[in-house]
Amino acid sequence: MFNETFYPTPIEIAEKMCNGVSGIVLEPSAGKGDLLKPLSDWHCRVRKENIYCIEFNYELQDFLRNRNYNVIHDDFLTYKPDIFFDYIIMNPPFDFGAKHLLKAIEISNGAEIRCLLNSETLNNPYSKERLS
Repeated sequence: MFNETFYPTPIEIAEKMCNGVSGIVLEPSAGKGDLLKPLSDWHCRVRKENIYCIEFNYELQDFLRNRNYNVIHDDFLTYKPDIFFDYIIMNPPFDFGAKHLLKAIEISNGAEIRCLLNSETLNNPYSKERLS
């Protein structure tokens, strides 16, 4: 759709990942908002003004803004937070999954992280990112 690493989160997975979430939420690779939608549904009730997102692709940024989401930056790996989040919920591009997860841990400041990664990223302890 947008590029070869764009894999929208299936709604069933998004609903599981967002179950019980409240407070202030960051989605650092928001895509077209598949993880954001369940946050404001009946089972989470996160207010839209408490949902923040980051998206690299300008076309997708416009898509998110047209749905009234707060797009606060364009590259998660260079983002310097000035907001304390309660949750970081993400489905990062798989080719940068480890970097995105490590960045989320770095900025979490106590936020709960829920991250969808492929098994190869999780099972490979010898990646460049994990050796440093």
